[in-house]
Amino acid sequence: MERQTYLRHRAKHTWNHLLFSPDEKRLIVGITLIILTTTLVIPPEVKSVSPQPLSASLWARTLGRTGIYYAVSADQTTDGGFVLAGYTIPLGGTELSVWVVKLNPAGQITWQKTYGEGFGSSVQQTSDGEYIVAAPERIMKLDSNGNVIWNRAYGGFGAISVEETMKGAYIAATGMCTFSSCTLRLLMLDTNGSLIWGRDYPVAGFWHAWSVRQTSDGGFILVGQTTGFGGGNIDAWVFKVDSAGNPVWQKTYGGGGNDLAFAVDETLDGDFIVAGQTNSFSGGFTDAWVLKLDGLGNIIWGKTYGGRTPGAFSVTLSVDHTTDGGSVVAGYTSGFGAGFNDAWVLKLDRLGNIVWQHTYGGSGYDLANSVEQTGDGGFIVAGYIQVEPVASQNTNALVLRLGPDGSIPHCHIEGSSEVTVNTTDATVTTFSQIASNTTASATTTTTTLTTTAVGSRIQCFQP
Repeated sequence: MERQTYLRHRAKHTWNHLLFSPDEKRLIVGITLIILTTTLVIPPEVKSVSPQPLSASLWARTLGRTGIYYAVSADQTTDGGFVLAGYTIPLGGTELSVWVVKLNPAGQITWQKTYGEGFGSSVQQTSDGEYIVAAPERIMKLDSNGNVIWNRAYGGFGAISVEETMKGAYIAATGMCTFSSCTLRLLMLDTNGSLIWGRDYPVAGFWHAWSVRQTSDGGFILVGQTTGFGGGNIDAWVFKVDSAGNPVWQKTYGGGGNDLAFAVDETLDGDFIVAGQTNSFSGGFTDAWVLKLDGLGNIIWGKTYGGRTPGAFSVTLSVDHTTDGGSVVAGYTSGFGAGFNDAWVLKLDRLGNIVWQHTYGGSGYDLANSVEQTGDGGFIVAGYIQVEPVASQNTNALVLRLGPDGSIPHCHIEGSSEVTVNTTDATVTTFSQIASNTTASATTTTTTLTTTAVGSRIQCFQP
């Protein structure tokens, strides 16, 4: 299989580094302390989507009403539309509900449903036209209309990410922590959700795996953060395993501060692109940090992107390789834009130079969790936007259908940024890891499926 065909289309997860009010933080932290929230992303051999002339409309839409509605993950579907996963919290409520929404190519809602307590951390259309969804408490397979086919937990846990592999199985990642150590868990599932194999990786210190992808050699690559190794308080961490989950190599990257990796993707030349944040090498409080690694984890280049204002935050949460050999990253910045922080998307060439950069948002806290290049060379971006931040705490999902230059013509929520780019010289530490077979078993769980009636409002539209 040609590398470009293999790599072209995959779902993007990224629950990653969300921003919350103090009350929301308590809700989320309560969940993340119960499980090790490992966000993982893997490329399947499904629906190869080749770039075509841009024919779809461009638009920005908000989804929601009173309360909180977050889009965490987005994937383009074979009908030209999109599927989203995230969560909702009703106005005055305290419980999160898993939320999945299907959109048509114009961003209009085809169907929308909630699936009980929790949050949807990743979603992907599978090769059979159905959907696989990860939530911390369970993993779900949905039919094309969003009805539950199966719904399972493994050793009491679900996953932060689950994706279809090249062979049509599903790879999932989760984990658990005590006060002194953490264990990362990888699960390989068949199409019925039964366990094919599972691997546990016990580690010292606190570890967090945010993203995993299948690589063109059939193995997997994970990224996250660790306090167990490296030179700083927290270091970015990259872990390569083979097709059976056996460790191949493992390295940390960082300086004297806090450095994190949130997303990873394999590039067309067989290297890896890693996106995250750093304050070891930043001009603000944190800068976005992107690393290009070779197949053995050696740094080809590393660069920061951010504002020079002390206290400014710039973070990249999601990354996708692009058909021109470069990449696109998305996250948020408080150094530029219209509000406290804006959703932020940057297109990079293969050397990490900026091709274009845009912000999107209003006067509140806005963020992009997920970015993916679409089959026509444009981009789909998902996150959230704060509605009337001074007058209310309402937050709506934000979905952007961008052109190849990252823009929607005459869009009032689109802005610009002029970041400073610096080259970094991170310390790289290599260490070993052992794997053991997991004893987790699959159990069928119950969930309450509810059809919701959230509206999709146009913010910008270009036919």
